[in-house]
Amino acid sequence: FIAVRLREPHKKLCAAVAVLGVMFTFALSPLQAPDEQNHFLRAYAISGGQLNFEFNYEYPGDVQLLFDSFKGQFYLEKHEKGLATTISQISMLLTTDATSYKSDYCHSDIQLLLPYIPAAIGIGIVRLVGGNALFCLYAARLMNVAVFAICAYLALKNAARYRGAIILAALLPL
Repeated sequence: FIAVRLREPHKKLCAAVAVLGVMFTFALSPLQAPDEQNHFLRAYAISGGQLNFEFNYEYPGDVQLLFDSFKGQFYLEKHEKGLATTISQISMLLTTDATSYKSDYCHSDIQLLLPYIPAAIGIGIVRLVGGNALFCLYAARLMNVAVFAICAYLALKNAARYRGAIILAALLPL
């Protein structure tokens, strides 16, 4: 229906992808998406000018604090047991001085460059204005949503066939 009946479905798809992507960005706790830690670290390193692969790249203390606050399976480990909520952990992150933290185990083994440029741009902007790692993470997520919405727009606008498949694929959460 969207592909055939509506006028300019590519614009509507772009808007839907953007709205759903922003909702998904803030609905998911930090570092809880599959392998998000490695992806965040690679984009963070690129935003700092580390374009080649360096396994032992030094990250600031606020990155380590973010990783300590939202270890994998946060919901199962802390939230379900009544130890913390996402909001309480974010509040703690925003009020804790991270200068004493050292990045002991923050390592990324990803060597790619091009797919991480949008996230690195978002992180770089936040780092320029002095934001912490949590804001960098959300900026990276939002930049990825923006680039994906633009790609969905262009794909549907230029598609001669299989428009329904493009719409379906663009609206899937992952």
